[in-house]
Amino acid sequence: MLKESFKSLCLLTTSVALLFAGASRAQDLASQIPSSANAAATVDVKALLASPLGQKEAWQGKLMGNYAERPLAVPAYATRLALAGMLELPNLSPMWQLSVIDVSVKADLGKVARDQRGVIDTIDGKVAVTTPFHVTHVIVGDQRIATLYPGQRQLAARLLNNESISRGASSYLAAALKADATNQIVMALDLNEAFSGASIRKTMAMGGLASLDTAEDVAKISDALATVRGVTVRVKIDSAVNIKMTADFARAVPLPAAAVEGFAKEMLMTAGLPVEEFAGLKFSATGNQIVGEGTTSVSAVSSLLALLTPDSQTTTLASAVAPADAPSNAPSPTAKSPAEASKDYFTAVAGTIDRLRSSTSMSANATQLRTAARSIQQVPILNVDPELTTWGAGIVEKLNDAAMVLTVGQQNAQNAASSIAAPVAESTYSESGYSSTDTSASRAAFRNAQQDRRRVAQEQRTAANEQVFRMLADTGKQRNELRASMTAKYGVEF
Repeated sequence: MLKESFKSLCLLTTSVALLFAGASRAQDLASQIPSSANAAATVDVKALLASPLGQKEAWQGKLMGNYAERPLAVPAYATRLALAGMLELPNLSPMWQLSVIDVSVKADLGKVARDQRGVIDTIDGKVAVTTPFHVTHVIVGDQRIATLYPGQRQLAARLLNNESISRGASSYLAAALKADATNQIVMALDLNEAFSGASIRKTMAMGGLASLDTAEDVAKISDALATVRGVTVRVKIDSAVNIKMTADFARAVPLPAAAVEGFAKEMLMTAGLPVEEFAGLKFSATGNQIVGEGTTSVSAVSSLLALLTPDSQTTTLASAVAPADAPSNAPSPTAKSPAEASKDYFTAVAGTIDRLRSSTSMSANATQLRTAARSIQQVPILNVDPELTTWGAGIVEKLNDAAMVLTVGQQNAQNAASSIAAPVAESTYSESGYSSTDTSASRAAFRNAQQDRRRVAQEQRTAANEQVFRMLADTGKQRNELRASMTAKYGVEF
């Protein structure tokens, strides 16, 4: 039964667009996914909740209760979840994200429109609502909802219309997301033709990929890395969170054994993921793959799912899909008192700030700050104390401003690195190598220039980071003051 459920779910994921058109699940759906999607995922929510860890930590109750304490970015009352999106490289910032959610009852988006003050509409003849959080929900079946970010009506209309855009899941995504009865979560990122050997060598010459500094045959390694086909992540949750990350290449990558783990962690940092959360993984290069396998935390899995989750707080559909016999602690925006709503809001905003982690990649940090700002914007504000919503709005503004500072700082760092003259042996970046004068002396000159570029670039990054630190320095003080005043005002510990 579980195997058949996974089979249906994977078919669902690989045909997000055709599901919009109401096609049968039994059809060959892989050919209908928008061809611009380079990432997708499947989540068996019921299996997650039934896992030993899910039972031990009472995930079912947490999903239906306080949104600030939810263990994973999955909607309450969902039975299955499929995700797809287009992520920019290398920092995985989303251009668009799309999910298809199967629920246990008939959905009613009218409740979402009322509770979230959204705009109710019809798109391609289907009931839809766009929330103030820039998220659009569309009913594509009695018990199925599609959710899109950003909530642009024209984009939604094109995805609804099966003939408006090019279709066809990449072979990598289709293969990675085949039915899998062992893992509750499967994610895949298609990287085919994402990089070239020349572009990787250019990045290294400009001071990037510090984990490969000791590599002697730069051309051979960079050309091998450029054959990357994609990355697949499989998560099995039993009494622990077990994860396997596999990067697939067209040929073996001759990385020194000592450099594999550093390279893998550098890639995680570039993507803005919390590297410390993946400390339990052991990385190795085997054949045409780089594999990381081990145990991790629930929050690490949540950070991975967040890359493709349109509704980052997973709260806006609660009132639309709550069954009649839902527990009394089920999320209901209209049921919370000002004290409850305010405490939940404070906890959610504070938790979002606490989850921020610094990466070596400024562009990844900028993406992380923008994502955090978006997450705070999506926290429900009904019955929340006005002083708290003003605070939250100020945090959002600061995070977005800080992200802009980092974006500019990254450009300044690149400009500074480019100002360092290139040694003769690296004056060109063709597919055949730097030049024909690749000697031990030229490699030494290359590394010296690399270090100089990294130094001047780091000076620019340090300046930008100091500016961001000053911008965010007072958030801790404001938070403590608000916590004290709200606790005194409502008689509830914040």
